[in-house]
Amino acid sequence: MKRFIILLMSILVAKTATAQTPNYAENIAPIIYNNCTNCHRQGEVGPMAFTNYDEVKSWGRMVKFVTETRYMPPWSPDPKYRHFVGERTLTDSQIKQIADWVDGGMPRGDASKEPKLPTFPTGSQVGTPDLVLNMSDTYKLAGKGKDDYKVFVLPSNLTQDKILRAVEFRPGNNKVVHHVRLAYETKGAARTKDAQTPEMGFDGFGGFNVQVDGSFDTWTPGKNVLQFPENIGHKLPANADILIQVHYAPTSAPATDRSSVNLFFKETTNLRPVKSFGMIHFHLSGGPASFQIPANTVKKFYAKRVTQQDMSVMSIYPHAHLLCKNWEAYATTPAGDTIRLIKINDWNHKWQGDYTLPKMIKIPSGSTVHAYATYDNTTNNPLNPSSPPQLVSLGESTLEEMYVFGFTYLDSQAGDENISLVSNAVVSPNTVLSNTGLPFEHDSRLYPVYPNPMNRDFSVGFYLDKPMKVNLSVYDLSGRLVKTFLDESQSAGDHIVPFHLDDQWTEGTYIFRLLGDNLNMTQKIMITK
Repeated sequence: MKRFIILLMSILVAKTATAQTPNYAENIAPIIYNNCTNCHRQGEVGPMAFTNYDEVKSWGRMVKFVTETRYMPPWSPDPKYRHFVGERTLTDSQIKQIADWVDGGMPRGDASKEPKLPTFPTGSQVGTPDLVLNMSDTYKLAGKGKDDYKVFVLPSNLTQDKILRAVEFRPGNNKVVHHVRLAYETKGAARTKDAQTPEMGFDGFGGFNVQVDGSFDTWTPGKNVLQFPENIGHKLPANADILIQVHYAPTSAPATDRSSVNLFFKETTNLRPVKSFGMIHFHLSGGPASFQIPANTVKKFYAKRVTQQDMSVMSIYPHAHLLCKNWEAYATTPAGDTIRLIKINDWNHKWQGDYTLPKMIKIPSGSTVHAYATYDNTTNNPLNPSSPPQLVSLGESTLEEMYVFGFTYLDSQAGDENISLVSNAVVSPNTVLSNTGLPFEHDSRLYPVYPNPMNRDFSVGFYLDKPMKVNLSVYDLSGRLVKTFLDESQSAGDHIVPFHLDDQWTEGTYIFRLLGDNLNMTQKIMITK
């Protein structure tokens, strides 16, 4: 009888454990499809597809790793400070479900209970464009490891003025297109400047380098596309040329790009034009010359500007580079009220954007807009591009820094705060047109070391596009090899390797390096006691 009871209890325990293990069909698929698949599908910016059980399972350990570290899904603004359209965040419960599912063997469950994959648009996140403007030819990058800024002229050839309900930039090569500024001009100055250079486009370092008639939102990977509601929009004059200032990130190998712009028109009367409010280094409390970040310092900058009219704010845009650590911006009204605008506790240079508000917020005339940004130019910053740290000043290069804060707004009218922007904001990221219909390419890469800073135990994730011998080693800042953790052949696919540091390690900053066949990637790591 005793043995029977023990056996029965064992069965009940096993059934209970099985019942508590999340399954893909009912628990994991909704999380993945609602938060990951719009980026992670063929032709999109995600480096692998998550459109079915087999795809997600094959990357299960990596999904657990990047969600536990909150590396994915990427979302910078603090939702406790201000909500924006298209927030990509997971709850602690969702992250635990993913971890429990992976640790429990990644069961599928009843496939009939899986939700249907959402229907995603192709070719555009807005719909069928009224006009598509392409770069006149393919631009070739030399691959010399330097930032490249180019302005390209895209003639609209419109015979009459048009009202734009949306402007959508489409990167031809998302591996090299870092960010883009868009504007238009009507006097032909850009065409003339372009004709003076033997290659397509002309130098765009510092801006468009011609006088523009108006500008549109910037583009960064993952940026929302806003369709202007009602009688709101941009007026595009007849025969205007669209200008795109493209920042190509440094690449060690030659590459090509042929990007495009989709234009969407609408008919409206009594147009309310979209305007921009901005603060840059000229508005800093210490003056424009104060924007310098000495080596081995953490420096906080503050700017303010007083509004001259009632504004209905639509979207908010902070911008900086690798040294930036956080942002906070708010407005104080003449009545003494505080209006929160945006707070970013952990700035991510790779995932910055123009954040659309669910509904417009009013900033009264005479209010003061305050914006703070902190920059870390020490060895404690794993993303610091200079080792040892160097003096950093203003510039558009990735190795330099910028301080830009702004927002789009309308001249305020009664009832603006009730106009919803949610239904007009397309929150899916931009499709990579050059990859449409092709097998998804995924380069070998090193994922973030976690945790960082670390004490004793840490993990390293990496992906290999083919079998190869890899070397994982740690160097000090002088380039001296400290320890080799791994030096052996590895299979293609994803790998997560745990490591342990013994007591002989001292506090400080080190360089973690992954070497392989045409693979040389590094990350700074911090060791604390």
